Amino acid sequence: MLDHTIPKPLSMDARAVYRLVADLCSGSRYQFLDRGDHLVVRTTKNISGHGRPLILPDESTEHMFFLRASVEGRRKKTNIYPASANWRYRNAWLAQQGNKSGFDVLAVQIKSRSIKIEDRSGHCFSIDCSDFIGFLRVTHKQKFTEAMHNGIGPVGRVFGIGMLIIYSGQ
Repeated sequence: MLDHTIPKPLSMDARAVYRLVADLCSGSRYQFLDRGDHLVVRTTKNISGHGRPLILPDESTEHMFFLRASVEGRRKKTNIYPASANWRYRNAWLAQQGNKSGFDVLAVQIKSRSIKIEDRSGHCFSIDCSDFIGFLRVTHKQKFTEAMHNGIGPVGRVFGIGMLIIYSGQ
């Protein structure tokens, strides 16, 4: 997998960004993160000619990370989103995701908001958008590799949510 940084206009809405990334990756597996003035696109396809190979850390190593996720619970087949100020719920959710994904969270800062999304039919809805930045320790390399390839959390991936970014000294 490769990470590509692609400039984008600030005025592009979430649906237009999704369509652009889907067209760029044309059938290849991908994830993306909208950073405002640019996109980070992770895919198996070399879409920019200068993608950086995905960093896959070893077990017991510690790394700074960034994750934009949609924190949710389920009740009667419906997503339930916690209040933006409920950091305890978000910490517990991230710890649970970390356990499934082969890492322990050592320290984290959280910012959350609700984002409005319009689907193809013009229907508007909101989902949680929480930004986690902190330090983690890899506890299971295979699970962690799968999380880096597939993302974290089941909600919002088509809108650029769920991609785990690891910062290294490289």
